[in-house]
Order: sequence, then structure tokens, then C-alpha cells
Amino acid sequence: YRDIGLAAYKQYVEHHYLGNPSTTRSKRRRKNLKVFGDQKMKKKRQNLADKQKRLVQTCIKKTLALSFSSDQQLHARAHQFLDIPRALADADGVPCKGVKANATKVMEKRYTNVIQSSVATLPLPQAIVIDGMFIINSSPLKLPSTQTFQQYFNFLLHRWIIPYLKSAAAIELHLVFDDPNRNGPSPKALERERRDLCRECNSTIIPVEDDVALPNNWQAFLGNRQQKRLLVNYISTKLLDPVTLTHLRHDQKLVVAGGFDGERRDKAFSIKRGQAPIWEPSLTSNHEESDSRVWLHAFSSGKARVMIYSPDTDTYHIGLPLLEKYSDIEVTVQLAPSTSAAPYSESRFLLLNRLREALHQDPDLSDIERLSLTSVLQTVFVTTGCDYVSFFARIGKVTFLDTLYQYASFITGKSMQHYGTLTDCDPNKSLLAFYRLVGSAYFKTHRSAFEHSSPEQFFKTLAADGRSSHAQHIKFIDTIRDTIWARVPFEDEMPPSSGALKLHWLRSLWVLNLWSQADTTSVVINDVGMSGWEINSSGFKVVWETPEHVTQIQEKVALLTRGCGCKTGCRTKRCQCSKKGQYCGPGCKCSQCSNVKSVSNMSESEDELLLEEEAEEIRARSNLERMLMTTEDEEYSTVCEDSNTEPLSSRQVDKCTADGASSDSSTV
Repeated sequence: YRDIGLAAYKQYVEHHYLGNPSTTRSKRRRKNLKVFGDQKMKKKRQNLADKQKRLVQTCIKKTLALSFSSDQQLHARAHQFLDIPRALADADGVPCKGVKANATKVMEKRYTNVIQSSVATLPLPQAIVIDGMFIINSSPLKLPSTQTFQQYFNFLLHRWIIPYLKSAAAIELHLVFDDPNRNGPSPKALERERRDLCRECNSTIIPVEDDVALPNNWQAFLGNRQQKRLLVNYISTKLLDPVTLTHLRHDQKLVVAGGFDGERRDKAFSIKRGQAPIWEPSLTSNHEESDSRVWLHAFSSGKARVMIYSPDTDTYHIGLPLLEKYSDIEVTVQLAPSTSAAPYSESRFLLLNRLREALHQDPDLSDIERLSLTSVLQTVFVTTGCDYVSFFARIGKVTFLDTLYQYASFITGKSMQHYGTLTDCDPNKSLLAFYRLVGSAYFKTHRSAFEHSSPEQFFKTLAADGRSSHAQHIKFIDTIRDTIWARVPFEDEMPPSSGALKLHWLRSLWVLNLWSQADTTSVVINDVGMSGWEINSSGFKVVWETPEHVTQIQEKVALLTRGCGCKTGCRTKRCQCSKKGQYCGPGCKCSQCSNVKSVSNMSESEDELLLEEEAEEIRARSNLERMLMTTEDEEYSTVCEDSNTEPLSSRQVDKCTADGASSDSSTV
């Protein structure tokens, strides 16, 4: 930078002061001026997450100080100081995200024969269903032959369509696309907004036509959802052009669905070589997501062997429970694109029927009803995070699945049917099984904090006469929260409250109901307003906590952090606390306060909910210390001369002893 600065300075002097003409006028940029002085340091903007951490630290310190001073045990309800469960959402209230593919890794590690790198040794599929939303993410090749949308369509045709059509066994090829917001505002909009924030987006709409040049930034082009829909419409229309599909054999059929608007919306069309497109009424549906619609096409094809291409982990979890109904159809899911021209080699294939049989034969899951095993796995996958439901911040899918295998009998086994299982028809009973799943996962993660050897043994110790099963499960969650609180640095490592978990469970039930209709043509959407979300003028919003719990948290934080600062003893209505009809609390900074509540008049329930009694004790002690300090010098001389004085405070004894007081220690 010294050389740059000297050169710029020399050129600046010659041009501005000496008047020498210059073709390259010097620009005094910031980097060229570093040699002349230091840059001004801008004040870093305070992060919301940092504010929350400081708030929690302040509340914890005051709560601990009041607890120690009053010699009272802390209660679980005092341990959460944020009105958003940070185990499920970030500081802005955005749902936590995790890695869905880790669920596949668990299956691959536990059942070694369910995933293969090639299916060449197996019978080839007769019907192939492709999730079209993944193929359009293929960036155009930077070649002179791929410059327009027509050329890009030809690229997709030779990359994805023709290799599958050349398969000797393939009779049908289905291409399925998303139809966003088909059924009105959807909770998936929250996930779409999160994705849009993480990538570029072109605001200018480019017409998608044959001779129009491709954009330079393909991902920014796809970032505009209106633009993306126009591309889907273009590809779907081109695929139904008889001139395009010269590679089709006479016995083959191509089906396109989900990519049409207007009068053809919801409809599916098929085309054969040399024929006009035909409407397929049995495949016409109102599905919004292609990952669920692919299963309608797979099971409606009537073929014994079907392969689905979809790297999305949600896809095979949607169809897994449906295999109990369509057990005669052999389904293979291609999880990754092929790296060569052959579509069935050098990829990853999940044999879904084998996975179903492996679950049935797993000894760790033997206590679960055989026909509900696939539904249990789907439920655990949804509740621990998917596109609609938030993940847990510090506990991933691997931990939850390991917990299920280790404590399957306690979580959702036959021995716990009187409490409820994860697949119970009664949502109140299935909620209790979800409580046991979450509690067991946190018990497993913080095993050393508990004296019991298993969550089931710990759960049984909470049973009490007259306590309902629901109350016992609430106690189970609250006690785990209470135990873990002292071990974690922040609230994101603490289990959510029972109310937050119930709202999370309602959102999961909404998703499970949606996925259970994957093989139907008419999908019925449950009311999202009754399922843990709310709709306002700005769109969808997740309801993280119950209003009652939010009010309790806000009152607790206000008590610990806010208050008056009176200097006159809080005896008049100028005091903010007295004006509101409240007693001064630990958040007040007043001196010689008289607006405190007597400990003797406080009930046991008030003692659990409020902290005024602790505040009074600390304030009384501080006032006593001030009084002693002001009179300490006068008492010191009197005490040292007169052995018949009243007993001294410990501070006065220490001072007399340190100065060599002549008083008799026994008298003192």
C-alpha cells in the first residue's frame, strides 16, 4: 500500500498543482489513502442474538442471586427468559434448519442392503417417475450450442429424458412439477422465504421462448419464483410437442403433470409417438408439491416395478407407509443423479421394499406394531424437521433415530399403549408419545446429569397418586428441563416447554395428514390456523409458545430487568411501581424502599410465581449495611472502651481485632 499511495500522491500533485496534463486522473480511493491515515472504525451493529444472550445472562444472574439470598430452590418455570423456544427457532423466529439427508445415512449404516450404487443386477423398472423440479436446477452448459431456451430444452431432453426412454424395460416416463400455492397460502411459504434470502434473485422478468437468450446467472434467474414458473410452463408445453419426442418407441408413453396453468391446471397429459396429447383424468390432482404427487403417478401406473428419481429425502418418507397398501409394487428411489450416460449406474438407489422388510425384522423395533413401523419412522422424520416443521437446534435426526432404536419400547411400544403411541388415532395420546421421544432424546444427550439408567426408569419415578397420565408427562418434560438447565450455556440446548412441544406436534400432524393423501387425486388441507400457525396481513407466522406461557415469561423478565429508580423511598405516586399498584422488584434501583411485600404475608403459590420476597430481603440487607457503615466509626470507639455494650456485627468485630482493640474477646 505504500507504493500505491506514493504513486497516487505523485500523480495527484503533478496534475492538480503543477498543471501537467494526465490521461489517467488519480482517484483518491480508500485503499490509496491508507498510507495517509487510519480508517474510521464503524460501530458494529448490535445483533439480536447477542441481545438475547445478554438478557438471559442478566436474568440468570439476578435469579441466582435472589435464590441464594432467600435459600429457596429454583423452579422450572423460571428457567426460560425468551418468549421464543430457541431449540426450535433462531433469534428472529425463523424455524431452525438441519440436514434431512442424515436420516438416509442412518438407514444405510443400519441396513446395509437397502442402498446400492447400481441396480444393474435387479430387474429394470417398467415405469419411471421424475421429480421435474430437480432437473431444471441443472445449469446450462457453457457451450456455443446452449445459448437459447430452445437449446437448453434440448440439453435437458438429452440429459434426463432420452437416457431413461432408451431403457429396454421402460414403458412409461412421468415428469412431475410443483404447483406452488395451488391450494392457497401454504406453510411451505416460510421455507421458500428462507431459501430466497440465501440466494440471488433477478427482479427483471425474462420471456421464456425458443429464441430468447439464456441469462448469465442461472441461479439468480431461478431465484425469481415467477420466472421459475414460466420456465416450468415452457418445458411442460415443449414436452407435449409431437415433433420433440422422436425418441419414443411405439409402446412407450410420456406423462407430464403439474407444469400447466390456466384451463389445463391440475391436469396431466400423456403423449405417444406420432399422436396428439391425451388428458389423463386418473392423474389429475390438486397436489402442490411434486414430492407427494410422484407417488400418485407411481401407484397409478399399474406397473409392478417403478423407479422414482428424487434426491429429496422427504420423497421416500412420504411413500414408505403407503407400501403397506401397495406391497405388490416394487419401488426404487434414485437419490442422486447418474454421473454417466447410463441412468442406472454410478448413482445411489434406495430399495424401498427392502427397507420396509428390514424395519419389520429389526429386533430393536419388535415391541412396535408391525404394520405401524413405517408410519412410526415417518412420524419421527417429520417431527424432527422437514420443509414444513422446524428442526431441533442442538439435536439432529441421527440422535433422534438412535433414541428411537434404543428406547423404542418406552417411546411407542405395546407396553405403553395405555398412554398412547406415535401413530395413535387420538392426537392427545400420540402427543404423550412425542413427549417421551423428545424427553428420551435429551436424556440420552445429557445422560450424566441423571441418576437413572434409562428414561423409562426416570419416568416411572414421577408417577404419583392422583396424577393423570398427561400431568405425568408434563412433569417428565419439566423435570428434564430443570435438570439440563444448569448444564447448558444457552436456551437453544434446553428442551422446549410442553406448550411449545404441543404446538410443534400440531404442525407435524398437519404434515402427516397431507402426506397420507399422496396417492389420492383430491387433497384435503386441514385448517392451518388450528395447527400451530397463524395467518396475518404479512403472511404465515409460526406460533411458538402458548399465550399464557408468553405472558408468564414477559412478566418474569420485566420483574427481573425493569423497575423504578426512586431516591425517596418509593412513598409517593411518582414511583412507577406504586403508580401501577405493584411492589418493587429485583429490577428496581431504588434506595431505602418502603414499597415491598412482607414475607410473612406471602402465600406459597405467590412464592413460586414472584420474586418480591427475595428482593425485599436483599434490599433490607443492603439498607442495614448502609446504616452500619455510617455509624461504624462512632460505634468503634465506644465498643473498644466499654465492655458492657451490645453485641457487635461481624464487620465491627473484624475492625476491632485488626486495630489491636483491647476489649476482651469473650465479652465481645
